[in-house]
Amino acid sequence: MDRQLEGTVEADELYHIAGHKGQATQGGPKPLGRRPRCRSIAWVSRQGPVIVHAVKDFTVTTVQKAADVAVQAGSRLYTDSASSYRALKGYVHAFVNHTKQEYARGDVHENRAECLFKPRHDLRYPSASLNLLSLLF
Repeated sequence: MDRQLEGTVEADELYHIAGHKGQATQGGPKPLGRRPRCRSIAWVSRQGPVIVHAVKDFTVTTVQKAADVAVQAGSRLYTDSASSYRALKGYVHAFVNHTKQEYARGDVHENRAECLFKPRHDLRYPSASLNLLSLLF
């Protein structure tokens, strides 16, 4: 593929849920209807380009196929410690472990990829809140 990312690439996933329905109240169980509407993986090159894949799930097989399409074999890949990423083959892979409060270890982090899915506030328009998914869907 001629549009694969190379060099150092970060990846992060997002489960996008439509609206806020199904939130638990006072610690009670969540009502039904809270299934993810869209699952996405962002592949972010530290050289600039970004690829976002909509995927059906985050199984090892699905993530490996998405990585093979988006990232050139042998590239350095930084992710979180999700089991689907830890099983990736064909890359120089390092990960951070968020469950141990680890978000960066030297050059190993996925902060650029995580920032794609976070709301961004434009200081010129304080009431405007924008994130990548609002542009895509």
